[in-house]
Amino acid sequence: MHAFGIVREETAAREVVQQVFFKLWRKKELLNKPVPLNAYLYKAVYNESINHLNRVKLWSAHNQARQKLISDTISSGERSDVKDLERKIAEVLSELPDRCRTVFQLSRYEELKYEEIAEKLGISVKAVEKHITKALKIFRLKLKDYLPLFFLLWLHR
Repeated sequence: MHAFGIVREETAAREVVQQVFFKLWRKKELLNKPVPLNAYLYKAVYNESINHLNRVKLWSAHNQARQKLISDTISSGERSDVKDLERKIAEVLSELPDRCRTVFQLSRYEELKYEEIAEKLGISVKAVEKHITKALKIFRLKLKDYLPLFFLLWLHR
């Protein structure tokens, strides 16, 4: 309830609370010390909620600036190529095996570290690495025709 009051989105609030408990579990030695757990959890949820809002705000600002830069530097003919590339990326992403797609999205879109992905999905870090390698190989193969445009967009990130 406290997280929802700050982030105003149920899914995000659940993720915030899950992240707090994940961090608490990683620092479980704190549980042996006489710390008022209610106060600690309240403050931890507050801090994680604020961090979440800052990440969302930063991501939004980054995305807007990137879109503006792209639209300012790419001609109208190239814009249709960008739309084609975006469609093709979505298509390739949907063709990935489920676990591979999930790992890739957590890594690239949610920007989680391999260790965090492994913990979240209950798999090894090595398995995460293999899924990322497989996804990137498929993307390289399926998007080879878009490589020049991809590099143009990548330079503007």
